[in-house]
Amino acid sequence: MELRLTGDLVLWQVLLLATTLAGLAVWLYRRHLSDRGGWPAVVLPLLRGLVVFLVVMMLVGPVLHFRKVIGQMSRVIMFVDASSSMGVTDEQMDAGRKLLAVQRLGWLPSTTLDTNLLEASDGVANAAAIAQNALAGAEGSTDLKTAAKSFAEQLDKTMASLKQVAPGRFTIETSQRGSLNYERWPNIGGKEIVNLTNHPRYQQPGEVSSLINSFEAPKNVGDNYGARIRGYLYPTKSAT
Repeated sequence: MELRLTGDLVLWQVLLLATTLAGLAVWLYRRHLSDRGGWPAVVLPLLRGLVVFLVVMMLVGPVLHFRKVIGQMSRVIMFVDASSSMGVTDEQMDAGRKLLAVQRLGWLPSTTLDTNLLEASDGVANAAAIAQNALAGAEGSTDLKTAAKSFAEQLDKTMASLKQVAPGRFTIETSQRGSLNYERWPNIGGKEIVNLTNHPRYQQPGEVSSLINSFEAPKNVGDNYGARIRGYLYPTKSAT
């Protein structure tokens, strides 16, 4: 059992405040009774101080807290995975999923990657797993027919994802090292990057495309346009 207070003050602070105010009340009231003698000059100030002390204690809302534990208390155990599994640095993850993770982390614009292509890749893998499991564990024609139906449905979903992939979305014309792909979309106003990346035409290849040898866009090509420069980095050494 313990005494708790409903306010922000702790017990020792409340006791100090109540005692101080009670002592001040006793002192003030005794000054008024200084001309009187006998027991009233002592008892009445003490009663006045006791009332002040109790009023302060009532205002802070003291509560007697009692807790009885029956049985075993439940516990919440959290395990934190500190490895790089399913992360950008995971060596076992394919490049497509790494790019998707990078986009979800906000390192790439949300319109950079087309998730339909990744979904189509997963669909092909799922269809292959269905066929492999059916051939390995089927015992009758009924199971094979069910597996064949699931296989066909998975392929239909995969084809639907492939049809939604924008043509030329992932093409980069850098066919040789030392060159970069430069693309330009004319007639797009604004001064912010989102004015280009949020434009519907940005989902298609640039209307002007060429190879450049330095990371510098061509000059004096017009007004109100957006441009993008892309290429590959070829490390000279592998990390160990």
